[in-house]
Amino acid sequence: MNSKSTMDGVVELILTAIEKVHRRSSKFIKQSVKLAGKKKAFDLPCQIISKYVNCHQDSQAKTIIGLTTILLIHFTTATSVKQKMAKNNEIIEAMVNILKSDMNGQIKILSLNVLSELAFSESNSTMLHVDGFLSILSEPQISSQKKMRPLVAKIFLSLATTSDNRLILGHKNDIIDFLLGCLNDVSEITRQNAVGALGNISACDENKLKLVTYHAGEMVHILLFMTRHDDVKYLRDDAVAVLTNLLNAETSPLICGDQDFLNDLVDQAVDDDDIGVQRGALKFCRRLSSHVDANDENYAMLLQALHRTLIGNNAVIHVAAIMKEMASKQKNRRALVESRGLLDALGSASLEFEEARDDVVKTLLFCSYLEDGSTFVAGRNILTVLTHAAGLTKRKDALSRFAAIKTIKKLGTHRDNRKLMKKNNSLFFALKWAIKKNAKIVTITDTVTELLSADSPEDMLETFGQIIGNDHDTEPEVKDDELTALAHETLRSLYLGKGPTKKITKGW
Repeated sequence: MNSKSTMDGVVELILTAIEKVHRRSSKFIKQSVKLAGKKKAFDLPCQIISKYVNCHQDSQAKTIIGLTTILLIHFTTATSVKQKMAKNNEIIEAMVNILKSDMNGQIKILSLNVLSELAFSESNSTMLHVDGFLSILSEPQISSQKKMRPLVAKIFLSLATTSDNRLILGHKNDIIDFLLGCLNDVSEITRQNAVGALGNISACDENKLKLVTYHAGEMVHILLFMTRHDDVKYLRDDAVAVLTNLLNAETSPLICGDQDFLNDLVDQAVDDDDIGVQRGALKFCRRLSSHVDANDENYAMLLQALHRTLIGNNAVIHVAAIMKEMASKQKNRRALVESRGLLDALGSASLEFEEARDDVVKTLLFCSYLEDGSTFVAGRNILTVLTHAAGLTKRKDALSRFAAIKTIKKLGTHRDNRKLMKKNNSLFFALKWAIKKNAKIVTITDTVTELLSADSPEDMLETFGQIIGNDHDTEPEVKDDELTALAHETLRSLYLGKGPTKKITKGW
């Protein structure tokens, strides 16, 4: 045995003893590192790795490297020590050198474990600036290894939890390629880490557009596929969350222009048999619709998708809410009323699903006030919805009644609507009932004139919402209230003194 071999044997024995001693609690680790000092605790292990890392054919060298790496793993059990290690470039470089070397896979896995622990610290931003750190992680010799892929994905996940790191990670195409590849991995933990990393990276606004357009939308389509077909429920939910995270004013119009994506999204949104998938798809639709408007060239495609979504029983309430939010923006209203069959389908759905009625009525109110002051031609389904809402009797429905009657009044300014309304006995008697009914709503300081002359449906709903939102138990009943006045005015404007079969008497 030569002197070098003897010396290596001594180093191995010492490291073996030190490693065993440090199989202790984090409190012990903290105290040990403090007593040893930075030079012995951090610098010496790095020097040992530097000396032996290229001796890959020497079994004793492999053992020494392995023991040193395990010792560093023990050090990471103490949080304060781990924070200091994450800021130490020499330690990061030592682990990178192991990954670059021809050491066997088991030793490289140990070095990845060290990096994974350090990436999970609050000081992980320093790691990104160590030369070769990010590039080696996505190298095929590392990223293609079955046992290493979950660890690499975990490192990227941990790094991406820090907001300052997200922009850097998002600009690295090799990292994005690696994470996209992990989405199809057979390992659940690998897919979990990759989805989480992409979710964190997509939280950076500067990354959203790149991720949506990367490789012709590959990421968006893979994630949508996962939301429906992944075997693990929480991964399906996570995939929906990442998709939703990608949406902003820049990306949403692009996604609306992807017909295949919208078709898949509709399929999921109408899937009443899988509530989790359906809920996620509907949440995505709502976020998507909030970022696009009628000025976007693909807006019509989104409206068509929402129209098709109405066939899902559980989707009606959500679509009604989305439509109300859309209609509240004046620039969207003409596109909504011109989307063939959309409002009629929405009205029909609300007759079957009472929970959607309020939002549908408000949608119709908004849409009845177009930008140029005109209104749209309503079909029988829409008039049926409004007639039903105008005839509601419970106090909690006062706002819906008000919105319905106000909508009827506005629609009645169009000649075609007025002709249809005059033939509708149910509408006539609903308005007549509203006049006769002593509505139980609160006394208000606003005048009837102020309510009826509001400039927009938004103002009307806000004012009336404030009225009925007060504590009505402390206020007296009012017989000639706003609903009565509005119904009376609507009747007069529609029938000009005549009802369907007889005159409206003065008492009405």
